[in-house]
Amino acid sequence: MSAADSGPSSLASAGRATVLLTGGAVLDHARGLVRQLFLAAEIGIAGSLDAFLIAVALPQALVAVLTGGVGVAIVPAYAQVKDELGVLAARRMVGTVLVWLGLGGILLAVGLWVFASAIVDLTAPGLADNGARDDAIRYLRSLAPLTALASITAVLQAACQAERLFPAMTIAGVANPFLALA
Repeated sequence: MSAADSGPSSLASAGRATVLLTGGAVLDHARGLVRQLFLAAEIGIAGSLDAFLIAVALPQALVAVLTGGVGVAIVPAYAQVKDELGVLAARRMVGTVLVWLGLGGILLAVGLWVFASAIVDLTAPGLADNGARDDAIRYLRSLAPLTALASITAVLQAACQAERLFPAMTIAGVANPFLALA
């Protein structure tokens, strides 16, 4: 960090970024509350809700495994490549990671769709007893394509962070769940 990077302007910049990200987090929690109320009203507390929760849990867990370290690793790697080779090289590196994770997400989505029946039978055998098995398979197949999009989210967030695009991160954090719901 140079002398120009420290001082009141850096502190003000960090403060603005914190306010933006905190505001986004508050809006995201509000969105989560609205989602839970929607689920309770539309699906109800029954086998259908169990089916939905089973269908959501596995894709979320697999995406987390696929992208787990990316968000943490990209920012310092971006900074190092930018310092050594320039901003274009750093952006190419992010683009390469984005493509590979996108391909992994697509493969994951296809696998979830193709093997939805076996996955539901393996992870929630009790759903067959209350008739919610078919709902869980339908939900899992409906949500499978979202894993391809979710797999690149960590890279996009890290790229925005590395390029100090905090307003874009906040907007994306709030908009993403609404797009998924739509």
